[in-house]
Amino acid sequence: GTAVIAGVEYWVSAWTNTSAKGVRYQSLKFTEKQAVHDNGMAQAKQAAQPVGGDFQDDIPFAQFERGTFA
Repeated sequence: GTAVIAGVEYWVSAWTNTSAKGVRYQSLKFTEKQAVHDNGMAQAKQAAQPVGGDFQDDIPFAQFERGTFA
């Protein structure tokens, strides 16, 4: 879900756990929406960067003419 705390929007994650003694309890985690967006954008930009170096294709493809296969 979502929450607004002091004018800032957060994603809210909640889950139920059981302790080693068998006692059930709930946990909450608040993550700022803008921080999640910024982190995702940084990952997308990094993934879009070229790997670098020359591309060496280890699998050669045979040339063929239309209608014939080599």
